[in-house]
Amino acid sequence: MRNANIWRSALAGLLVCGAQLMAQTTAAVPVYLYASTSGMVGVTAVQTARLNVLNMNPVPSSTTKVAACPVQLQFIDAQNKVLKQASVADLSPGTATLLDLRFADVTAPTLPREQLRAVVQTGLLPTATTTQTVLPATFVAAARCNVVATLEVYDNVTSQTQFLTSDFRAVPLATLASLLDAIGR
Repeated sequence: MRNANIWRSALAGLLVCGAQLMAQTTAAVPVYLYASTSGMVGVTAVQTARLNVLNMNPVPSSTTKVAACPVQLQFIDAQNKVLKQASVADLSPGTATLLDLRFADVTAPTLPREQLRAVVQTGLLPTATTTQTVLPATFVAAARCNVVATLEVYDNVTSQTQFLTSDFRAVPLATLASLLDAIGR
């Protein structure tokens, strides 16, 4: 019980300190709190990679307000270069979105098979080109995104799935200092 209280106090302190340190932001680069990645998979000229993301939060009643769940989907190659990405400002509870990457979308593939991974980022911290105040509630709302991702590779001719995984691993959270650097503070 005592350890739980210590952790709660530490988290509350981090949220308050983070909000105070980030009281003014000037960056236009989105900064996400959470990220997860698949392992590497290969895609050939006759295949498409599809990243599916489902918001697992319960569908609210008509009187319940739901916090926004911003999501960014990406395909990244073996050299950590973004091949394709899409952002959804608010993925509603119980809904899904997807991002497809065809082999033809890859500019100048070096081999007949392109190695890539899928990345899902959630919990967007607010950024702006003008001064704004960031409250601890923003961190709490951003933490409410509960998404599950799958990566599949399917045949372009038959549309049959040839590979499917839901094994995504959390990318370590950035430190508060790196988050502040990312948003230009």
